[in-house]
Amino acid sequence: MLAAVALFASGIGLWATDSGPFRDSYCWGAWQERSGPGLLSGEHMGEGEKVTATESAPPSASGEPAECEVTVTWKRPGKADVSSQVVSVSYGRLPEEEQEHRAWLARFLPATMTPLPEGLDGTVAKNRAMYVMPAGCDVKGRPTVVTVHGNDRDIGRESEVARLLVDVAETAMRSAGCAPREPLDRTLPMATLASGDEERSGGKDMCRIPGVRFDLGGVKYTEFAAVFGDRLQVCTSRIARRHADGRDPGLHLVMTGSPRLSALFAGLPEGADKGLVQRTCDGRKTTFYMRPELLKGRGVPDDRTVFGNFVRSVSERMGCGKDEGNAR
Repeated sequence: MLAAVALFASGIGLWATDSGPFRDSYCWGAWQERSGPGLLSGEHMGEGEKVTATESAPPSASGEPAECEVTVTWKRPGKADVSSQVVSVSYGRLPEEEQEHRAWLARFLPATMTPLPEGLDGTVAKNRAMYVMPAGCDVKGRPTVVTVHGNDRDIGRESEVARLLVDVAETAMRSAGCAPREPLDRTLPMATLASGDEERSGGKDMCRIPGVRFDLGGVKYTEFAAVFGDRLQVCTSRIARRHADGRDPGLHLVMTGSPRLSALFAGLPEGADKGLVQRTCDGRKTTFYMRPELLKGRGVPDDRTVFGNFVRSVSERMGCGKDEGNAR
């Protein structure tokens, strides 16, 4: 959860909003009880439904972290057990510590998430979503971001989660004084996930990218690939569950030609050996990224070559010049 530790450690007060005039309003007024999709619709709930929330001070122009948490509890008909769903909202800048920054990128830019509709910079899945605020909301040259996370349970369909995200993002921008003149567009169609998952073993090209290989000693892994034109391409992997033994192939490759998504990598060390290069492709700044510490020397023939092959292959598909796409 974005900057959660910093928020609670700072002593910012949280207050409950399940009583008095705030009973039906959550997350600084972004959501209303039984007026939203999925979680807040009440349609999938049972008996004794109750919604409570805690929230920090609202988002501000300083970019200081702001948090909100909504909890819905209910009973299924004929069941004694109480079910619950928690949705957490975070506003603020990305973590400054490098490994926390990279972990955040892995959480919100995997190949299992779908980009928001064109014109909205972010990603969405059934249990989480992320929106990069416009450049006017940047603080000290770094982007501010709003995230919605359902912890271990789905919040709703991707389109429903996207609507919840857009609602709270607009509220955050108004509160921070950086809202655009026109409201965010909710009518654009969602992108379709361009590729699914596939179980494989080492020694083969990952995500069908020539030269992107690593050696796991025969341990199987599941790869996920997603291609959304020049806007976003992602290749990620994880150990197959029956082989889970603490080892993680850890491949996380990202290409984005979106200026606001590229801004998410600001502050990370650049260079082919660091897993981050910026190139100009067809006149547009393009970011290529790999989380280098996860390969742990298992790239074939080596980790830097794997990253270079990724940059070169994707650059060629995008029509970059030969020199433009090289990872140096």
